[in-house]
Amino acid sequence: MLTRILVFVFLLLSVITIGQVKVIQNQNSSIPQQEPTIHYDTIDILDDVPVNSGDESVKKKMKPASFDRAPESSEKVSITKDQEVQKISYDFSRSKNMSVEQRVQRTPTQSQQQSMDEAVQSLELKAPNSFEYHYYKFVSGNYDVSRVKHLDKAEKLRPNNTDVQIQKVAYHHIMKNDNETKDYLYKLVESKRLDEELKFYAEDLLLSVSRNGTLLTHGFDDTYSVLYTQLKFNVRKDVRVISMDMLQSDEYRTQLMNEGYKLPKGRIVDINFIGEFISKNASKKISISLTAPKEYFMQIQGDLYLSGLAFEYHSQAYDNLPRNEKLWTNKLKKYPVYNSSNDKMRNLSSNYLPMLLILFEYYKKTEELEKLEIIDEALTKVSVQCDKYEMVKKLKGNY
Repeated sequence: MLTRILVFVFLLLSVITIGQVKVIQNQNSSIPQQEPTIHYDTIDILDDVPVNSGDESVKKKMKPASFDRAPESSEKVSITKDQEVQKISYDFSRSKNMSVEQRVQRTPTQSQQQSMDEAVQSLELKAPNSFEYHYYKFVSGNYDVSRVKHLDKAEKLRPNNTDVQIQKVAYHHIMKNDNETKDYLYKLVESKRLDEELKFYAEDLLLSVSRNGTLLTHGFDDTYSVLYTQLKFNVRKDVRVISMDMLQSDEYRTQLMNEGYKLPKGRIVDINFIGEFISKNASKKISISLTAPKEYFMQIQGDLYLSGLAFEYHSQAYDNLPRNEKLWTNKLKKYPVYNSSNDKMRNLSSNYLPMLLILFEYYKKTEELEKLEIIDEALTKVSVQCDKYEMVKKLKGNY
């Protein structure tokens, strides 16, 4: 059995997450400045990002121009309705940002939820017919499908708004409306809100999951790109994709229970909830995407085995070497390894490193020199393009 501890330590140091949500006002957009928009970070290196990182920088970006300075005491300030809505939107966005930046849970804290609810109540009084009110009313429900009428109204007010389209994908995925889910995913790709190149990584992620298995995803990019790849290209439609974010939805949980999944009793979706969910559903061949924060792996790391671009749960000892060898040799397309065209794809390629290290150690021990050379070349290429060459070099020296 290959040493798993060293590889796992490496994962904790290097694994990346994609698509964490931040609700901000996009100052460079053609959309009016007061419009709330959702910005998705491309990639965060986990080691260096504290729990509430980015809050001050986001706050600075979001701050409306009319609130850039405090008025002098002699000034008389008249706040317009638009400015009020803008200020309330900022308050909502700040709380939402804090909730989605949490490293150990997807559910907002009580104070974060209270702040969002108060902002929505203020909008209901001051601008009940506004896009902001209807959009935030749905978002504050944390995937409560009973609020879809507000999302529909927001869409009527701004038919091409990509933030609404993102929520529409979630709604239709929860309701298992594949055609509608696909339609809104197409719109996101056409608007370039969803990077179509992610399909190459998503395909390899799906191929990493056992047949008829379950894949837990964490962020916007991995969840939406996987759904897009499944629905447009019919890749691994046998895999049940479960979004950790959408697990906040009662309807989503009901759908999963109807499919035979066992749900923890707790309401808060956090590392404990996910750990219990995985252990309760071992028969469902659960895999968890490497793009999830490392905290989700820690509690059950003794039962997790690397399989390509995911960790697969096994309650008993499992030899994952043959699986990884087959994946690398015959299954994975490896586009991000050899054809990355942008920083996002180059950084995502770092998630191939743990699998490559497993194979490097094995081929070195068995003295299969031709295979070792191929793996070593791939390790070098990936580690250079994702800026982890020295770390990989050190790890290789330990074998």
